[in-house]
Amino acid sequence: MLSKYLLVALSFVTSPAFFHATAAHAADALPLKVVVQFSDPNPKIIEMGLKNVKAMLAESQAQHTLGEIRVVTLGPALKLFTLHPATPLSVDSEKIAEELRSNEHVRFFSCENTMKAFGLKLTDLRPGFQGVPSGAYEVVRLQRDGFQYYKP
Repeated sequence: MLSKYLLVALSFVTSPAFFHATAAHAADALPLKVVVQFSDPNPKIIEMGLKNVKAMLAESQAQHTLGEIRVVTLGPALKLFTLHPATPLSVDSEKIAEELRSNEHVRFFSCENTMKAFGLKLTDLRPGFQGVPSGAYEVVRLQRDGFQYYKP
């Protein structure tokens, strides 16, 4: 009788379903590493993206998988993060962006090629941005380094 139970248990543990479930659970336990690309000049798209980054951060904290979220801003979207944008983000979205920029698990980067094209300097942007030579390259580099890609 014992050998029957042992055989059933062994068949379960060695089944592909068990290994798949175990691998999925192990993957869920890994720290979250996401690169977010903001390049769309539409404030509504960026506002949705900021809310999604906030939600990712909250869920990863709840799941104990808090890692890093890197927001790379390039192209016309960068103008939305200047100190005096022509088309400002909503007050709520600006608060979310400020919270995110001050969170130790979120880093904001701006494309220096874009800044040069628009005649901007880091001091023209909201506090908390760091420059990278090429925003597009930074997105690809982070993906190569294991970051998952998200673009609203």
